[in-house]
Amino acid sequence: MPPTLLEPGGSSAAGSPVTSRPGPVDHPRDDALVATEIRRRSALTSRRAEQAAALRRKRARAARALAAARAATAVAAAQAAQAAAVQAPRSATAPVVVPRDVWDRLAQCESGGNWADTEGMFEGGVQFLNSTWLAEGGGKYAQHAYQATREQQIEIAERTLASGGWGQWPACSAKLGLR
Repeated sequence: MPPTLLEPGGSSAAGSPVTSRPGPVDHPRDDALVATEIRRRSALTSRRAEQAAALRRKRARAARALAAARAATAVAAAQAAQAAAVQAPRSATAPVVVPRDVWDRLAQCESGGNWADTEGMFEGGVQFLNSTWLAEGGGKYAQHAYQATREQQIEIAERTLASGGWGQWPACSAKLGLR
């Protein structure tokens, strides 16, 4: 609607009285204030976004460092456990002393008397699993039973017998009447 011109006496050119209503007034100063406020809020939003991104990066670095520390601790614990298994026998039970000819007969049954036997998954004269060999302390002599001497294999076999009985050699111990 076009602006109405007032006649002297307070009426419009159309003859109707005009009432004055307060309304928004355009001022160049108001536009500048609004623009300044928009820039200020935009800058705050940008700063908050940058701070949030920096915090996320910091938390991610901390999580990676924690995961690396946990992994290093787990590796160190596993290495310590493996070293302990190689150096110390599994049981504190004293070895059972058995006449050497019994071990020779058992080895004859198990491996054909070959104390350096490496065929299959069992090793040595009395056929150790490598995990049993290491768990019973055989690692102090050799990494594998077939690399150890007859006497060393018998010592570890006596420890194995003390911790698990003749059932460690089920078929041959039964065949020889040892259990």
